[in-house]
Amino acid sequence: VIIPTKTRLDLLRSCLAGLAARTGYPRLETLIVDNGADREALADVVRSAGEGLAIRVVQDHGAFNFSRLINLGAARSAGDLLLILNDDIEPIEPGWLHRMAASAMEPDTGAVGARLVYPDRTLQHAGVVLGVGGSCGHLYKGMAHEEAERCAHVAAPSSRMAVTGACLAVRRALFEDAKGLDEAFAVGLNDIDFCLRLRALGYRTAYRGDAVLVHHESQSRGLDDAG
Repeated sequence: VIIPTKTRLDLLRSCLAGLAARTGYPRLETLIVDNGADREALADVVRSAGEGLAIRVVQDHGAFNFSRLINLGAARSAGDLLLILNDDIEPIEPGWLHRMAASAMEPDTGAVGARLVYPDRTLQHAGVVLGVGGSCGHLYKGMAHEEAERCAHVAAPSSRMAVTGACLAVRRALFEDAKGLDEAFAVGLNDIDFCLRLRALGYRTAYRGDAVLVHHESQSRGLDDAG
């Protein structure tokens, strides 16, 4: 699990607590890429989560570039399966990562995304469609939780054009084949570009509507045009 972080260590604390208590995935390596967080505060967060997770911290205090931070984390990690995770994502219940990993290990699958909801459980992400507003947009954004549960296209596993990098699983071998995230996309659209490059290599993009996590969207960096 590769988690870049900087300012909102309160969100990181919740993210790590969810990984420890509401994931249930064995042999989980968590790598935090520190982009300039307060050292003492970050150390306290890591200590608090340390009993339930194997955590390592790597440093990169350069100008914020999400793609570079993820590429660094991938290079320093050891797993055969990578999970890119924003520090403002909070797991809800165990099993979500097992489902994403199962899809990621399918031979024809590249990137795998999850269903992300706002804290009030309205829908934030159920995959990305290209062409919206001249660029791309999230499918069914803002849909009420009850309606989303009844909508098979939201609740069930399926394929998408792209998924957000806020929570994205991919085999390390494919990440390396695609040469990681393109660092020309420092903040937004790096995830969309990555999914499209994997599609160009012949791999579909999968969406797991049965892997549900809370996304405190943009609270750690403010609004931008990221997928």
